[in-house]
Amino acid sequence: MITEYPNHTKGYRSHFPERNRIIAGLVQSVLVTEAKHHSGSLITANLALQNNRNVLAVPGPITSKLSVGTNELIAAGAKPILQPEDILEEFIS
Repeated sequence: MITEYPNHTKGYRSHFPERNRIIAGLVQSVLVTEAKHHSGSLITANLALQNNRNVLAVPGPITSKLSVGTNELIAAGAKPILQPEDILEEFIS
């Protein structure tokens, strides 16, 4: 476990963006499967972009609140994930 906080520190909502920054810095790619317009998933995706990481997103129905964020990511240039092989391509190429 990696954290900026001492052992036994309680988790607070305000800690999530800081945790997401660590996650975005450690990974090669971030896959967002669902995200509302304002969500922690989008915070992580934006942090990943700032760290030159790949951002992948699963498109969803335009009528779903949980697809707004992923569809916006795709519109902004994230790689759409339409099948499992699309994820594998990120690690093979």
